[in-house]
Amino acid sequence: MTIKWIKKKLKDETGASQVVEMTIIFPIVILVMGALIYLGCYIVQGVSMYAYAQRMAVYTAREISYPGYEKLGDMTQAIDFVTIQEASVDTIFAQNWKPYRFLNSGNNMISNKASLESTLRSLVSSTAFIKSGEPECSINIKNNIFNQKVTVTINKGVTVPSFMVAIGVPQDSMNIHVGAVAVTLNATEFVRNTDFVFDSVSEIIDNTPIKDYINKFKEKFNNMKQKMGIT
Repeated sequence: MTIKWIKKKLKDETGASQVVEMTIIFPIVILVMGALIYLGCYIVQGVSMYAYAQRMAVYTAREISYPGYEKLGDMTQAIDFVTIQEASVDTIFAQNWKPYRFLNSGNNMISNKASLESTLRSLVSSTAFIKSGEPECSINIKNNIFNQKVTVTINKGVTVPSFMVAIGVPQDSMNIHVGAVAVTLNATEFVRNTDFVFDSVSEIIDNTPIKDYINKFKEKFNNMKQKMGIT
């Protein structure tokens, strides 16, 4: 009975077509699923890098606005201030305050630029979803005296898996580049710089021959208005 059943099963070809179909389709399904999972990690990696870039831009802007801020806060923590007393805040800000610092050139406005870039590289590397090359991080400050803009950029090379290269994805097409911008917000320094520029211009006009040229120009301009009938 058993031998007959075995012979019958051996001769039965039911299900052979399904096996052949799965042999062809299953590897394709695996490749597609792997590609989708990898692309998901790629997107999450980009979002994570942008979040760090934005946080570093804001933190750097605060350091520029409030000298000594780096002694109170730490951008690697969930919150900037943990256990800070009012007396220590007053002492640190009093020691580090630099009036007219916005008149200096951009990147010289912070002394720990290299340290912040190193911290950013460490954060990006330690939280990377896709382990590949070391990220390139840069912090640049553009100073327009009345407006200080901090730009943080992160570049990270991503290795494309061999199975994705096999289906036509270029080897260097998935590098991640993100950037974030923040501006300084310090009303006191804005007023001080505005007053400084106004006083400087007034001093130059009042104590140089420029004042005579300006008066002559005004006189000619008023004469022209009178001739044209403009009041």
